[in-house]
Parts: sequence; C-alpha cells; structure tokens
Amino acid sequence: MEQYLIFIVTAIIIVVSSYLILTKKSKPVQTANEQINELNKVKDEVIQQQEEEQQQKENKNDNNQKPQMSIKQLQKQAKHGKRDKKRKIHHQQITHQLYLNSAMHFADQITDFSISQNYIAVSSQDKTFKVFDILSFKEEHLKYTQFQYQYDYPTAIAISKDGNYIAVAMKNQRSLLTYCTDFSQEQNKNRIQPSQQFMPNLFTEEVTKLHIYQDNKFVAAFMEGKKCEIKIYDMNSKQEISTIHTGLSTQIHCSFSDNFILPSGFVSVLKIYETKFEKKQYHFNKAMSLSHEKSIEYSNITQNEQRAFTIDKDYTFKIWNLSVQYVIGENPKILKEFNKQNIQDLFEKEDNPIIVSADGVYNESSKKWVYAIASQQSVILLNQKLEILERIQNIVAEGCCINDLKIMQYKSFYGLLVLSKEESRIAIFKINQFIK
Repeated sequence: MEQYLIFIVTAIIIVVSSYLILTKKSKPVQTANEQINELNKVKDEVIQQQEEEQQQKENKNDNNQKPQMSIKQLQKQAKHGKRDKKRKIHHQQITHQLYLNSAMHFADQITDFSISQNYIAVSSQDKTFKVFDILSFKEEHLKYTQFQYQYDYPTAIAISKDGNYIAVAMKNQRSLLTYCTDFSQEQNKNRIQPSQQFMPNLFTEEVTKLHIYQDNKFVAAFMEGKKCEIKIYDMNSKQEISTIHTGLSTQIHCSFSDNFILPSGFVSVLKIYETKFEKKQYHFNKAMSLSHEKSIEYSNITQNEQRAFTIDKDYTFKIWNLSVQYVIGENPKILKEFNKQNIQDLFEKEDNPIIVSADGVYNESSKKWVYAIASQQSVILLNQKLEILERIQNIVAEGCCINDLKIMQYKSFYGLLVLSKEESRIAIFKINQFIK
C-alpha cells in the first residue's frame, strides 16, 4: 500500500513539474519543495487514516465476540468476588471416625447458624434459611425444611430453646422476622409458617447475632459497627423494650446465653452483662470482666454458663472459669492461657495455626468436661485436664477455613458442629465417647 502511494505522489510531482516547464512559468526551487512536502504530508495522513480505520474494525469485532459488562455487573462481581459463572461449591470428603453427616445444600455462603434440641437453623446468602434435623444423620442427607426469600437474605438467625420459633435479621430491609417452627404440628413438618414482621428499618447497621430467650418472649439483636448497641424486642408486641449501650467504640463480636451477654470490640477488657426479665421489664448490669493485654476479638460462653473463651488481637487464647461469686466482686479464674507457642504445639502439623473458635460441654452424671478448640483447618478435643483426646483433621476443602464451632447436647446425644462459611457446610461429629 505504501509503495503504491509513493508511486502516485511521484507521478503527480512529475506532472506538475512538466506543466511548469511547458507554461514557462519560472518559480523558485523553494516553491516546488514546499509542494513536495505538502504532498508527503497528505500521504502520511492517508496512511494514518487507513490504520485507524483498520483498528476500529478490529475493536468492533472483539466487542461483538465478548460483550462488555455493565457498571452494575462489574460492581456486583467485585463485591462478591465471583466469576460470571454460577458459584461452584466443592466439599471436602471427611473420613474421620467421629463424622456423622453435614448440614449443607446451600448455593452460597452461610451467614449464621443456631442450635436447639436436635435442630440446626442455618441462614445463607442464597436467600434461604434451612432447619435441619440432626438426629436424621443415619440417612444419606440430613432432613431439612427451608424458607426462601426473593430479594433479600438473612444475616443472622436464632432458634428458640424448644425449637418452636425462629428469628432472622434481613440484610437490605434491616428488619426482623419471626417464624413458627413447632414441628410437632402437622402443618409445620414440611413447611415453615409465614413470618410475623417487625417494623422495617429497625437497624442502622447489619445484625450479625440474634438470641431468643428461654421463655420465647424476647429476642436480642447485636449489630456490628460503631452504633455499639444491643436491642431487645418483645416477640408478641413487636416493640423495642430496651437498648444496651455497650460503651465500645466499635462492636465486632458477641455471644449470648440466657443470663449473660458478652460483647467484644477493640478493647482489652470484655464486660459480661447479666440480664434479667421481670414483669415485661428488662434489666442488665455488669457482672464480670475478662482481661487480655491486647484487644479481645472473640468470645464464647458455654450453655451451662460456667466457662468462657476469649481470643485477642495477638491470637492469645484463654479459657475462663465463670463459677465464681461475682455478686460479691469475685473475678473469673483463668483455667488455661495459650500463647503462640502453646497453640503451635497444640496444632503441631499446621503452619502458624490460629485459634478461631472454642466451646465446651459438661456431663453432670460423669462430672466430665470436654473442650473443642478450632484452628482454621482442624479441631482438637481436650479433657478437663486440658489433655488431648482427639484430633479431627481434613475437615474443610482446599481454599476454605473453619469459621466457628459449637457443642450441642440433646438427651443422650453429644454433637460437635463445625462451620465453614465458604464451603457452605456444617459438619457434625459425635463425641459421646469422650464425655460419658
């Protein structure tokens, strides 16, 4: 193409020069040179224009082959960290001898779970919550009943002690919903009854933990963030009856029992609040304090309220004895403190293990304690002397981690529940042999 243009330009120059000679018009050599420069300039512009047209043609073909995503789609993809394709969940094959079954069948991450008697209530970002019957572990898959939403998903869930009610907090609506789940009634066996909705926009920040109190009259809601409040609602009137101001600058975690609340934030002292309900009045007072050198970022309390577990910013882990006369000022006792080296020795086969969760259970008849401590990859069971009873490894799939664990007791059954949010799974292990 370039040689062809040069040929044309050269021919034009020859014609122009011949014309000037024939017409005997004498012009200085400089004028001819200027004409040559202008013709060269025209040649360069023609070449550049052709190159631009070719590039535009190629871009058009690329766009036709791969359509661009909208800004909204790009924002959504960046927020959830997902590809265009539907999220695929890969489950680890658990072969441990204590393993029974798993609560799963979710299409997205688990946000929260709650246990009661023989049921696990589990909420997920796939716009559902499911209620699993743990005692159906002998079947191929756990039996469950589910409720599905259209435009929103639950961030927190709680099931009452008797299993008759469920409370969920919604992500976008900032609302609180309650459901009847009395599975002794025929109409509830395969279908969860429609909800009773509290006022929308109850919360200014996302609720990450709920608790229904033992008499099913009240529900507590904990919000992460800078609001630093725990709100208490009447489940019948749907009205707020109290607000606890925790005094923290930022709330990051909370654990509940029927008599105590343990909110934690970026402070090294965790205040345990005692809760009391009298004639529809809610009272709370500071009962005890748990201290670390660094800010406490995790806490948990056992169902019998005799033990607590805390983890601080430096990953120091403590087990506390709460069976003290706190009403006369007696402080909880530290049963065991684990530093980084202790934790490395405990999880000897892992590189830089971090304890993420812990729980305990007590058998009144055998007078035995069993503790479960989870790192990001495995769980270790300890006896009351804090000696290792069992190591449970290879629980989560590659790229996933353990987020939480709970020990449940229903009649003569003792179960260990291990949550991996990313794997959308709660693995269930039977630990009866260690506590009876």
